[in-house]
Amino acid sequence: MNKSKVKGIIWAVRSKPRLYPTKKSVANHLMPVYDKPLIYYPLSVLMLAGIQDILIITSPADSPDFKNMLGDGSVFGVNISYELQRSCDDIVDALVIAEGFIGDDKIVLIRGDDIFYDHNMRSMLRRAVSTIGGATLFGHRMKNFGRFGMSEDKYHDEVICIEEDSKNSLNNKKMAVTGPYFYDDRVIDYAKQVSACSRSDSKLSVINKIYLKQNKITAEFFSPEYTWLSVETLKEKRDASSFLKSIERKNRAKVFCPEEIAWRNNWIDDDQVMGLACDLKNNSYGEYLYSLLSKKNDQRISTNMQSDTLLFSNTESGYTISRGEI
Repeated sequence: MNKSKVKGIIWAVRSKPRLYPTKKSVANHLMPVYDKPLIYYPLSVLMLAGIQDILIITSPADSPDFKNMLGDGSVFGVNISYELQRSCDDIVDALVIAEGFIGDDKIVLIRGDDIFYDHNMRSMLRRAVSTIGGATLFGHRMKNFGRFGMSEDKYHDEVICIEEDSKNSLNNKKMAVTGPYFYDDRVIDYAKQVSACSRSDSKLSVINKIYLKQNKITAEFFSPEYTWLSVETLKEKRDASSFLKSIERKNRAKVFCPEEIAWRNNWIDDDQVMGLACDLKNNSYGEYLYSLLSKKNDQRISTNMQSDTLLFSNTESGYTISRGEI
């Protein structure tokens, strides 16, 4: 039996008009947050998880703009395809639309207007991808749970209940389920079961409860330094931009740069990065891509110079090696 792949799905359907009139003609997901389009952030999360097959589900009116911006994903070393959702009903309905894309594979589902930041993000995502055996939820302790599904941990990674909001309990073990969401291929059958239902709970919470009832759900918990930003309003966009700017200044490196992630994953090579840098040579983003290659070259030269020092120390033995021969 062939081992199933893990694919990524980004739900980027226009929501209620919280950014009107600003986003009347442009999808929220394509608007800039700090120095890159919002869609780059969830895309980068999937890439950090090692996922290369990605489906973007969007509105018919926005699909041409997404394709114009991201194309087939080859510039990032990934394969991007598109499906249309004609109404912003529920993220679970998007899973039904994605049935052909999912097939018998496992998936990571992420909302197109969410930004996640944790210093240990890559290792956590890779671990979750490698251990999908049902559902894996990412949780974070927060003060306000009113808008979000809930999980409760009894031990390190055991989920023992899921609720729609926090008013039902004051238990300090409560964790907000922030996403991304990891599922095996059974999620399609469960999505079909609940997609036509009208419930007080969100449909995604209903699916999570199905996995819970089967004891097929685990949890990953972000560190205390973790930040989750849902970018749906102008204030949230400003706050997210300020946060990302401070993180990049502190780290002296960009975060969620898909070109860099692809390069470090060995999905694109130095020449491709140079080409991207040249296309963007008149702005700081292009300069950053070029700096990645410059730093790599500096490290290579430094390593060679160290080798020179060691080799030239043997000149007294009767031979000399020039720098050009190394």
